[in-house]
Amino acid sequence: MNQWAGELSWSEFSYPVTSGNHTFKWEFDKDQSVSSGSDCAWLDYISLPTGALTSIFASFTSDVTEICENEMVHFQDASLGAVTSWNWVFEGGTPATSTIQNPVVAYTNPGLFDVSLTVSDGANSNTLAFENYILVEVAPVTPDVPEGPTSVGSFPGWTSEYATNDIANANDYDWYLDPVSAGVLTVDGHICTIDWQDYYEGSAYLKVRAVNDCGESDYSGNLQIDITLTDINENETGPIQVFPNPNNGKFTIHLGNSAEKSWEVKIYNSFGKAVYATTAENLSHGNFVVDLGKVDSGIYYIVLSTDETTMQEKIIIK
Repeated sequence: MNQWAGELSWSEFSYPVTSGNHTFKWEFDKDQSVSSGSDCAWLDYISLPTGALTSIFASFTSDVTEICENEMVHFQDASLGAVTSWNWVFEGGTPATSTIQNPVVAYTNPGLFDVSLTVSDGANSNTLAFENYILVEVAPVTPDVPEGPTSVGSFPGWTSEYATNDIANANDYDWYLDPVSAGVLTVDGHICTIDWQDYYEGSAYLKVRAVNDCGESDYSGNLQIDITLTDINENETGPIQVFPNPNNGKFTIHLGNSAEKSWEVKIYNSFGKAVYATTAENLSHGNFVVDLGKVDSGIYYIVLSTDETTMQEKIIIK
């Protein structure tokens, strides 16, 4: 019969209605390209012809549709017509049914729950049912102990990445490093990167908890991380050298008097990600050749460790 668009003031319109059965319908179509003003349509003061008989229509709203366990939802009847009775059904709710017009319902268990309302005028009835209308959430469970390097260096530019398991219904993660002076945390959900404080030495402990609108979990167990500054060329077990440095990804580690030991060799990039790991033992002339293959140019860190000591050195790959 008519249509309107844009921001308009209140106006009154009337239309002739013939005798017989009619359905009156109003629609609001959202324009996806524009969002301004109230972004809705307002309709009021509907006057039907004298003697018109109207049907009843079930309708309802609620103050919230997403809650935490053990919270309440206030339902409001919005049905049309001469309604005389209301029959509510609340899946997962307490009470599970109600015959009052505007009930209050508690939800004690998490999940997605249906709600339905049947109204009657004594002769006619109408039902409105919404599937998965109420979402009940709980605080998230405790994450696992973070995983990542447990022996790191604190030379300038050294960072390490840690991760925990992705927790269902968690909106965020709260990471904590003790002591906080050991490094700066950059958090990306269940992944955390630590930029270690330059020249820091000692042990640090990393833990994490999951968070959502219903609260937070307990903290995970602690991951102990040992931060050292020992340089390969400053160790007490004999002269150890890395050459050439800078290099193209292929270089030699000379272990000197320590060649008879069994060494764990790991190489990390500047993000703390291991790009190479092996064991060096029974070396000829104390030399161990490393070939990283195709790696990006930049700063890398060699970490050599035995049961008694850990040492590290920075190399530059061009």
